[in-house]
Amino acid sequence: MKLYLIIASFLIVQFSNAQEAYNTSTPKVWSLDECIAYAIENNITVKDALLNTNIAEVNYDRAKST
Repeated sequence: MKLYLIIASFLIVQFSNAQEAYNTSTPKVWSLDECIAYAIENNITVKDALLNTNIAEVNYDRAKST
């Protein structure tokens, strides 16, 4: 009987937390400029290109110093 009470209490707490999170979080409306800025900032291809540029600079500096 105690196990059922513990499980029921846990489920009630989880359900109330889920409801609270749902009620307090309103979806954000994004403008086109915000969408484009987010896409550029989080684009994997852009990040990969920046890393490749950094690697090339390090390799250049290393080759120059030897």
